[in-house]
Parts: sequence; C-alpha cells; structure tokens
Amino acid sequence: MRAYRQLRRKWVTQQGLTHWKRVYPEYDLRDAASDNPTLTMSYVTSPAATSYTALAPTLAETTDLKRVGRSFGPSGARGGKIVPMMVFKIAQTNPSSDTRIHSLQGEYEAVEESRLPQ
Repeated sequence: MRAYRQLRRKWVTQQGLTHWKRVYPEYDLRDAASDNPTLTMSYVTSPAATSYTALAPTLAETTDLKRVGRSFGPSGARGGKIVPMMVFKIAQTNPSSDTRIHSLQGEYEAVEESRLPQ
C-alpha cells in the first residue's frame, strides 16, 4: 500500500516514505465448538523480508462482523512506522467454522518531501 498526496485538484501516488499509524481489519471468525480460534496479524516493511512483526493483541473469535484497530506504536505525530511500504499477513490458529476477512483499512499519510531524511 502506498500513500497519496494532493496535487492541485487530484490525488497522486506518493513514491517517498509513508507514515503508518494504525491498521483496521474487519473480520468475522466463528467458532463451531470450543476450539477458540484466533487471527494473528503481522507485517514486514520490505518484500524481501522473511521475519514478520506481530501486532498485538490477536484477533479473537466473534459472533458478528467486527472492526478493530491495531497500532504500530504510540499515537501522535511521532508514533507509528515511517517506511516506504507495508506487507501484511493474517494467520489463523485453531480451526473455525467460518473465517471471513471483509476489509483491511489503514491510517497512513505520505511524509512531506521537506521532512524526508537527507
């Protein structure tokens, strides 16, 4: 996912760094028995990376569609991650009767060109 910035009257893709604050998975995870399924959401900041960083806490079973927020660090101007890209992975632990990921939304913005490291 890349950020966008406004250029006059249209939005253009930002090729620089992106400041990620939070990610919002919308999911439905049903438990048929007493297996207590969970979803673990993790991320990497490079397509070549193999070691994912898990976002805590895990996503618990539901009885209806649920949207939750997961943070990349303290909130505020200095919180989060400033990276060129994000790759997400969602892994399930224990069986479920039905697992549905409806959407994945992010709270992120392009870093101003004047604030990029030299």
